[in-house]
Amino acid sequence: MRHSLETDAACVAWHRFYTTGQPEPLATLVAHLSRQRAEVTRVETLIL
Repeated sequence: MRHSLETDAACVAWHRFYTTGQPEPLATLVAHLSRQRAEVTRVETLIL
């Protein structure tokens, strides 16, 4: 997971995640680990 979150310093990237739980803890964790902006959306059901 860490490798996929790393980006070049000049790159303005963001990541999108979906969760059936509360989005705030996941957004905080991703932002802390990747130091990138992350969008976390709460959904009723995850379809894989």
